[in-house]
Amino acid sequence: MKQIYQAAKLDHITVQIMPRDHPYGLVPIGSFVIYDIGQDDSVVLADTFAAQVSFRSGRDVRQYDTFWDGTD
Repeated sequence: MKQIYQAAKLDHITVQIMPRDHPYGLVPIGSFVIYDIGQDDSVVLADTFAAQVSFRSGRDVRQYDTFWDGTD
């Protein structure tokens, strides 16, 4: 929870709570989750309007890490 709170303070990240018992007016897109499975083994799950895409290559995972950190 502390990491979410710290991320919410960054200018390029928006954290919102979406209640389950209310229908969504708009489908959230562009969200992603990074899972650190083990030593040098991570996977990114990215949501789009119609599908969920996973990335495992080091280059792709690093791009999402960079986006999350807000660094170029």
